Amino acid sequence: MVAAALLGGSAAIASLACTQASSVPPSNRALEDTPTSTATPIGTSSQAMPETGLTARPQPVEDLAISASELSLGGIYPGDDEATVIARLGQPETIVEDFGDRTFEYTDLTVFFYEGRVIEVTSANSAYCTPSGICPNMAFERARAQYGTPTVADREDGQYMEYYPSEPGTCWLKIAVDGNDAIDAITVECQL
Repeated sequence: MVAAALLGGSAAIASLACTQASSVPPSNRALEDTPTSTATPIGTSSQAMPETGLTARPQPVEDLAISASELSLGGIYPGDDEATVIARLGQPETIVEDFGDRTFEYTDLTVFFYEGRVIEVTSANSAYCTPSGICPNMAFERARAQYGTPTVADREDGQYMEYYPSEPGTCWLKIAVDGNDAIDAITVECQL
């Protein structure tokens, strides 16, 4: 479901399974958040892709993974088109266009598009939660109780608690936690 359905059969699918940077415009947030470390979650392994020599994104073992159905915030899923987002959330407060790609901005919710499809959703608003009800501004312990132990990822813009789906794919859940162990923001992010 995750890889092929995400971009509706786009030619970009071939590049989705790799962590190598692509020719996506530099304004694309999915590339800006590329990890600065190469830490692999406990119980995972990286596998070389024989036809390319690239290393696939580590895939967690089943007991450390979440369901791909959790990769949604406020009912918005990776791969949704602009019309679907507007139907669910209404007209955005702001639309930013950059190199042909668009970003819809709502109150404390941002939806990023690539080639007309959602590739990232970030919520700092407790009204936009995961399907299991994990929301910004709640204690991170609730996310840990729901999803298990996260992978801790040090990225260019901070440290995140991350959860990867059990189904192979290129999207994951990224949670920013404040100094009081409360959830600052939740992001569903997809690597191009």
